[in-house]
Amino acid sequence: NNQLTELLDVIMKYLEVEDIEDLDIEKVFSILSEIEGLKNSLIGYYLSSKPHGGDIIHSNFISSATNAINSFASVGERLFIELKEFILDKLSSFSHEKAFDLYYSLFNGYDFNSNPLILFTTNYDLILEEAFSPKSSDIHQKWIERGVKDIYLGFKLKSILPVFEFEIDRIYQPNTVSILKLHGSINWRPHEDLIILGDKNPPNDPDVPFLIYPGYKGVADEEPYFSLHFALLDVLPKVKNLVAIGFAFRDSYINTIIRHALSMNKDLRLHAIVPYFPSDSYFPSLQEAFGERVVHHRLKVVLEDDKAFLKNDEEIVENLFDLIES
Repeated sequence: NNQLTELLDVIMKYLEVEDIEDLDIEKVFSILSEIEGLKNSLIGYYLSSKPHGGDIIHSNFISSATNAINSFASVGERLFIELKEFILDKLSSFSHEKAFDLYYSLFNGYDFNSNPLILFTTNYDLILEEAFSPKSSDIHQKWIERGVKDIYLGFKLKSILPVFEFEIDRIYQPNTVSILKLHGSINWRPHEDLIILGDKNPPNDPDVPFLIYPGYKGVADEEPYFSLHFALLDVLPKVKNLVAIGFAFRDSYINTIIRHALSMNKDLRLHAIVPYFPSDSYFPSLQEAFGERVVHHRLKVVLEDDKAFLKNDEEIVENLFDLIES
């Protein structure tokens, strides 16, 4: 609606973002959840979004802006829920078949029998889970034939509930694909003192998030995020290549972990596969600090006729691992 659109426009100015494609949804959620305390700050950004003339310091324009921000705050919870529902709908709208085709092709040639595949993601959707754990037994059999025997999400079945109980040794087992969701998931739910896998419906209470987003608010010092970020810290000193696909490098905690790993592990190379970075990306700082060990591949992943490619207007790369080893 118009009020939601107007509020998002103010938030974009507050975050100094010009293109909505560069908007960090975690920051939007954080502002919406704290809008009452941010009213005075937002008023100035509301003023900058409206045309005016002359001295406005004591004008009705200020009163109008104040009233508008107060109105935003008064319906903040409703807008918070509306935005959640909108995001959930977008995150839930994908083709399970295309998800499988994309990742099955992307990891063609990977030796699952000798190595684990450890996937860290900041996405909340269920695309990875569906791609590696499809409901179709025929598709599932294709992964088994590749050598995949276990899909590990960090949860353990207790009684009838899948409860988060992380076992770091499991991610290093051959034949295992680990999907570690650093920023949470649309089907994670708080349940008493536990985190469980639930359905995909957003809660009615905006204080009970179906997405938990610690990256913008600071260090992820609570479970399940502590264990998941610790796993990233544990993995990076042991590997030679970190491949980041579509990651903007705007999460300060993850950036710190990656920088630490590059400093400690002299064999580690960082490959960023993304056409461009937003203006607030930390990636240029990593390039400056670590030189040729940090590579920007200006490519995007596309799926054509059930086959995944990395491409731009000038280049097509058919195999992800050829790109890494080049």
